[in-house]
Amino acid sequence: MLATAAVLPAVAGAFPPATPGVQQTRVRLERLTVASAGTLAGYSRERFGEDWSTTTNGCDVRERVLIRDGREVMPGPSCKITRRRWRRVYDGQILTAGRSVDIDHVIPLAEAWRSGASAWTAERRERFANDTERRRSPVVPAKVGPPYR
Repeated sequence: MLATAAVLPAVAGAFPPATPGVQQTRVRLERLTVASAGTLAGYSRERFGEDWSTTTNGCDVRERVLIRDGREVMPGPSCKITRRRWRRVYDGQILTAGRSVDIDHVIPLAEAWRSGASAWTAERRERFANDTERRRSPVVPAKVGPPYR
């Protein structure tokens, strides 16, 4: 793990894949089924699991994403990050405190709930909330987002 951490890119590696071509986009859009918006009735963050799931080596999902998307990140005992650096994607500022970095969902959990996750099993919702391959955005600093236009 330490060797991998030394070669991570300076910015998040969780950017979405390249956009498909115009023809492929049209085909995909034609296949979409538009449904009525669901409700937030019954939603709570806890319905997607109480906390970050624990993965390998005692790391939780949040720590794994911080390790994956940081630079010079060194996990210590129990996966606690002892050396770290992240570049904020909006302004290039370097962050060195993990607590100042949020790991946001590309699809907010409340939106997932309104879009059908309310009918999922608890296990499926927890897997969704902790999916590091398809559901996470680049590392986003806490309480800071892109500038409004």
